[in-house]
Amino acid sequence: MLFTKILGLGLGAAFMDAFENRLDAGHALLESALAKGINYWDTARSYGASEGMIAAVLERNRSRVFLASKERCAGLRRFQTGP
Repeated sequence: MLFTKILGLGLGAAFMDAFENRLDAGHALLESALAKGINYWDTARSYGASEGMIAAVLERNRSRVFLASKERCAGLRRFQTGP
């Protein structure tokens, strides 16, 4: 059973694109957050490089991280009526 207890403090990964050319520093930041108990990570495709950067760290720590992601929504009216 996969269960992760959440600390209550999360990491929003919108800023991770700043580390796109410094992968080691980005991975170190994620590992440091996890070591401090920050295990709720929020990402989205629109955050640029964040999903790819998180993937490398997540692969080693999957059972320790609660990952939230989202996709762009076209709006409620389009959702109700279809494309």
